[in-house]
Amino acid sequence: MLPLENNNNSHNTLINDQRSATDKLAYNCPHIIQMKEPSKIVKKVSILEIICDTFSIRGVARMKRGPPFLRGLWFCFVLIMTVGLLLTTYLLVQDYLVYDVSVNIHVELDAKSPFPALTICHHHPFSQNAYHLWRNGDVMSPSIFNKHMRNLTHKFLMDNDVDAAETLYQYDSLSIYYQNLKAIDAYRLGHDTTAFLNCMRRVNHTMQIEDNCMHMDGFQIRKFSHHTYFNCHTFEPKTKVEAEDTDTIALIVSLGTDPNYSNQEQAFLVDLFEMARGLRVVVHEPGTYPDLEREGLHVEPGKLNEINYQPVLWKRLNTPQNPCRAEFIDRNPELASITDHKLPRLTGLDFAYAYNDLNVSYRYTQSQCILFHQQKDIIKECGCQYIYNPRPQYPSSNLPYCGSILEGDFDILALAKRIQCLTSGPLNVTVKSQYESTLCHPRCRYYTYESTISVTTWRAVDWQLHWLRQLNRAFKSMQYDVKINGEDWNITQSNGFHRWKEFL
Repeated sequence: MLPLENNNNSHNTLINDQRSATDKLAYNCPHIIQMKEPSKIVKKVSILEIICDTFSIRGVARMKRGPPFLRGLWFCFVLIMTVGLLLTTYLLVQDYLVYDVSVNIHVELDAKSPFPALTICHHHPFSQNAYHLWRNGDVMSPSIFNKHMRNLTHKFLMDNDVDAAETLYQYDSLSIYYQNLKAIDAYRLGHDTTAFLNCMRRVNHTMQIEDNCMHMDGFQIRKFSHHTYFNCHTFEPKTKVEAEDTDTIALIVSLGTDPNYSNQEQAFLVDLFEMARGLRVVVHEPGTYPDLEREGLHVEPGKLNEINYQPVLWKRLNTPQNPCRAEFIDRNPELASITDHKLPRLTGLDFAYAYNDLNVSYRYTQSQCILFHQQKDIIKECGCQYIYNPRPQYPSSNLPYCGSILEGDFDILALAKRIQCLTSGPLNVTVKSQYESTLCHPRCRYYTYESTISVTTWRAVDWQLHWLRQLNRAFKSMQYDVKINGEDWNITQSNGFHRWKEFL
């Protein structure tokens, strides 16, 4: 409202002006130009257009231009290639996380490798001393064992228990006989080191001959007890240097007396398919337990048997998915041990002992580690020692072999329960695989020896063996006398010299 005063008129007039301040200003000031804001145009952009304009991947920009058919082809092409890229990336990452390792084979000519251990077992396990013990009644003979089994079988047949009788009939074997002997008696029945008549070791074109193999330089003989071969002997190097320097060892082995099937050895019917003459030998890594069943070679008696081996060094990568046992663990006595029993600390070689079988200590291997832990479960659940696994202690009445049936009052139900415990529990394959993936990893570095044997006629005669032993003893005697009396001592006064003169 604006009050306007007119001096010519005596009355006042009120004029109601409804215009806005802006319009009034524009009316009164004609030089002011009125501006009107134009309306905004909003254009929608699709995600596909953004991708086509911003992505630099080949072919993406073509999905925006051209006929619809070509744009569709480019869209399918880009989609397929993108999915393929993502899929291959996923598979590549997954393959990396598996830590799959390729095997590289490298052949080194004239490379130094440690000489392997050689384990020798007699197919006929009984020595001459065994017949003496059987005749005197000091040890149960196989014939008496067979008689016990026949009496038990007859007892169950009279009770109409055919299944139990058949089980006992099949138990007439050398392995069951071994399990029903005292541990000390099993050692007494087997062969000893006198079965090795002569030994020869060749080192860098020099030869050492011994008629007592216990005195052979650089090697030691370890005896262990086996449920089929009784006493077996392992020739293995004492030190790593001796193992690398040795080129050849040769042995002349006596097979002992012929079996006496007419009196003491009328037994072991089910062993008919495995009875043989000669030797069973295994070439294996020093310190490890020999796998006689899988890696054993038959040595024919009365022949010249030559064993050739090819050393293979295996190196595994220690990955999270496939871990392996590092070398420093094998060298440390505290870390290498997998048993609670006390083991020898020094071996002379670059490893420490991990477990023991009866009184013999051995180096760690994955297979024996699994069997060792399996044996612990068998002892805990079944109350016996499985003869095919490492035995942590000597058998006794409180902890017998699982095949022991003659000690105390025989109970077929207890035997059946023991067999059921073995088959359904610790010997289950799934239990064994658990140890393989948790406690018993393979070693990161180890040797295997691929062995072959060739056989030919041995042309040696008895007098050659006789004089070889006599002359060898004569020279050993002369060397001993010189060592005691000094180098200036007259060698003709030695008994060894007079023994050697017999050869003239």
